[in-house]
Amino acid sequence: MNSEVRTPPKDRRALTPDDEYESASGGAVSFGRPDRPLYGRFHAATGSVFGAVVLCPPLGYEFVATYRAYRALAIRLVDAGFDVLRFDLDGTGNSAGFEGDSARLSAWKSSVIEAVRMLESIGHSRPHVVGVRFGAALAVLASTEAELGTLVLWDPWPSKRTVRTMHAASMLWRDESPGPTDPGSLVIAGHYISAETLADIRAIDITGLDHCAAEAVTFIVDDVSPYVESLMRHFEALAVKVSCLTIPGTTELLDVLAETAVVPGRIVEAIVDTLAARRRVTPSVRRPSLGASSRSIDSCYAEHFVRFGDVPLVGVLTTPDSPIHHGVVIFLNNGLARLVGPARTWVEWSRALAANGVSTLRLDTSGLGDSATRPGQRRDAGYAIEAIDDLQIVTTELRVSGHGPSMLAGVCSGALLSIDAVQWLDAIVGVVSINPSLHHTPDEPGAPSRRRRAAPPTQRWLQRSFTTRAGYKLTPMIPSFVWATLSAVRLHPVPSKGVERAAQIKPIVLAYWIDDEGLQRLRRQDKAGYKRLRSHASIEFHELDPGDHSLFSRSMRDTTFKILLDTAKRLLPDVVRDEGHDERSRPDPTR
Repeated sequence: MNSEVRTPPKDRRALTPDDEYESASGGAVSFGRPDRPLYGRFHAATGSVFGAVVLCPPLGYEFVATYRAYRALAIRLVDAGFDVLRFDLDGTGNSAGFEGDSARLSAWKSSVIEAVRMLESIGHSRPHVVGVRFGAALAVLASTEAELGTLVLWDPWPSKRTVRTMHAASMLWRDESPGPTDPGSLVIAGHYISAETLADIRAIDITGLDHCAAEAVTFIVDDVSPYVESLMRHFEALAVKVSCLTIPGTTELLDVLAETAVVPGRIVEAIVDTLAARRRVTPSVRRPSLGASSRSIDSCYAEHFVRFGDVPLVGVLTTPDSPIHHGVVIFLNNGLARLVGPARTWVEWSRALAANGVSTLRLDTSGLGDSATRPGQRRDAGYAIEAIDDLQIVTTELRVSGHGPSMLAGVCSGALLSIDAVQWLDAIVGVVSINPSLHHTPDEPGAPSRRRRAAPPTQRWLQRSFTTRAGYKLTPMIPSFVWATLSAVRLHPVPSKGVERAAQIKPIVLAYWIDDEGLQRLRRQDKAGYKRLRSHASIEFHELDPGDHSLFSRSMRDTTFKILLDTAKRLLPDVVRDEGHDERSRPDPTR
C-alpha cells in the first residue's frame, strides 16, 4: 500500500511560468475561445517590428517533421524583424479537443483565423501566413475570411492527392482499424481521421473559391505541376499578385521518417527573403500576455506551461483538481518528437491520469522540441546523455515546489533514458519503460561523462561495424556467448546490464510488444539476462500483443495506459487531506 503524505500547503513555492520571449523557442501563448483554447508559441521580433507571420501546420505525422523546420523558420523570421506565431490546430498537439470530434475541417479553418486575429489584436494588420501541404490548403481557406498580407503556399497538394496519400500512409503503419462505428475512417501513424473529415478534405476545391483577401501568393515547390499552374491562374484571376519559387528539399523533409528528416535551409531562407521584401514598419505593436494555462471544460484538471532552470527547459504541467496521489509522472521525448508524445499520446495520457488524480509533466529535454540547447550539445539528438542533467533540475524543482516525488515514463529512446537516469535522481520513485532498445550507442563528442549511464556505451568502432549493410545482416547471427564476451571486455554491454543495475535502486516496469526489435535483441543477445529480468524482484516485465514500436496502435495504448496507471497508483504516495481543507482551493502553481 502507498505511504500517506499530507496535502501540500497552499503557500508552496510556485513553478516558473513559460512567459519569456526566448528567441529560439518563444513563449507559450493561448488564444481563441476560452472554453476551447488553442495553444502555440509566440516569438517576439528583435529590434524594429516589420510585420507578423502565422505558421500554419500540416496534419498528423507530417507535423512531427515540420515542427523542427517551423522552429528554424521562426528563428530566422524573428531576426528579420517579424513577430511569429506557431500553433496547434484544434484537437491536435496541446490544443483543446480531440481528433475524433465532428466538423474537423471547419474547426481547423477557424484555428487559422483565430491565429490571425490574435496577431491583429496586438496591433498587426494583414499578417502573413505560411502553410505547408495541407496547411497550405487551410491557409487559403482562411484567406476567404481574414485580411492577409502574403500567403506562402509550400508544396500545396490537390485534395484528392491528399486523401490518396492518407490512404496509402495508413497501410504503412501497424494500426488496427478505428472500429466498426466509423468504417470509412483511417489511422495514420496513430492519428485518427474520421470518414466525415476525409469527405470534407476530398471536397476542398481551391480553384472554386471566388474570394481571396491576401495581397500576394507565393508558391514554393520542387517543380511546377499542372495543379500549381491552375492555382496560379486562379489567383491571378482574383487580382492577387502571384509568384513561384522552384526549390528542392520538401521531399527530404516530409517524405521520410521524421527521425531522418532534413530541415531544408534553402526553402527557409527563401521564405524569409520573400516576406522581408514585403515588410513594413508596425510601430504600435504590443506584446501578448504569455504564460498559458487553462482549466478543462469539465473542471477535472488544469494545465500550465512551465519552465525549469537556466537552459531553459519547457514543459506542460497537468494537475488534477482533486489529487489522489502525491507526485508527478514525467513523460520524456521519444526520438525527436516534442512533448505531446507519439501521435499525441502524452497529451491523452496526461489528461486521463489527471482524471484519476495523478499530476503529470510533459517535458522537452534539452536540444529537443521547444527546450533550449545546452552549450556544446548537438541539437535534435534522439538520445542525449545531457537529459539526465535536465531531469535532475526538473525533479528537484518539482519536489521543492511541493509537487512531491517523480515517476518517469517513456517509449523508445525516452524509455532507455529513464532507466539510465534512475541512479542519479533521488526524487525518482520508479520507471515505466515502453519498448526500450537496451543498447547503448557511443557518446556524442563533448557529451558529459559516460559514467552517468546505467550501463557503459558501445565502443565507437564496434558501433560503426554494426550499422553497415553487412553488419545489419550478420548481427542477428552472432550467438549470445559472443555478446557476453564483448560485454565482459567492455566493448558492448549486454542489454540486461543497465536494467539490472537500475532495478537495484528503484522499481522498473518493462512493457514490450512481443515482436518489438528491442525485445528480440534482448532475447538474441542476452538469453540469460532475459530470464533474469523476467524473474527479477524489482522488475515488472510485460510482453504484450504485437504492435507498433512507437505506440501508434490505439488498442495497445489502452493496454499500456492501464499498466502506467496501476504503476503510478502503486508507487506514488497517497494524498491525505487535512480536515477542512478543500483541495480545489489550491492556488495556480504557476503564479
